[in-house]
Amino acid sequence: MPPTIACFTARRWRRTTWRLTGPDGEESVEVTARISSDEMWFIVRVTVAGMGIALLPARTAGVPMSGVGLVRVLPKLALRGGGLNIVFPSSRYLPARVSLLRDFLAVRLKAMMAR
Repeated sequence: MPPTIACFTARRWRRTTWRLTGPDGEESVEVTARISSDEMWFIVRVTVAGMGIALLPARTAGVPMSGVGLVRVLPKLALRGGGLNIVFPSSRYLPARVSLLRDFLAVRLKAMMAR
């Protein structure tokens, strides 16, 4: 039986699949997280505290916190793509410019991700 590793996810779901791209193509890893959160900096803090591993954006993982760094455990694998959230105040009517931007980004990013 493989060793159990504490994993953290930056989503609300405790069970997820990490789809990573490497020299041998796409690798899928089924993850059951001990901790999941929508707050990325919380995930960074518990990871830095040595409580487990997390799938973090390179920019986030490279930020030094209290002089403690993170170690990349799968250097030949990377996450392709990522999430994007458009946040706007709730209201009865969505301004046209927000709808246009949302629709533009959906089409444009989908085409970019397909490459």
